[in-house]
Amino acid sequence: MLFNTHLDLTKKPKPTMPYFPEQSANNREFNNADSFCIAFDSAWKELNQDESSKKQEQDKKIELALKQIESHPFVIDSPSKARDIAKFRIRLLKLG
Repeated sequence: MLFNTHLDLTKKPKPTMPYFPEQSANNREFNNADSFCIAFDSAWKELNQDESSKKQEQDKKIELALKQIESHPFVIDSPSKARDIAKFRIRLLKLG
């Protein structure tokens, strides 16, 4: 039996699923630590751009960041883990 090994690279493949921009990876939240870290990093960065927030104690800033993402599934289901991961991330990445 012979196989056709020739690939026609001029044809665009048809997508198997429709793409909806509002469902891009940046807008999706999952109930896991990775998704939480992405959301937390964004909230932390935004807080650090505000001059009044820069002067606050780290624990207070963590609470403010968590408040910004309080609707995140991981924060809802595991608030103490979320807080611990936030502290670990700040220490690990020297974000404090």
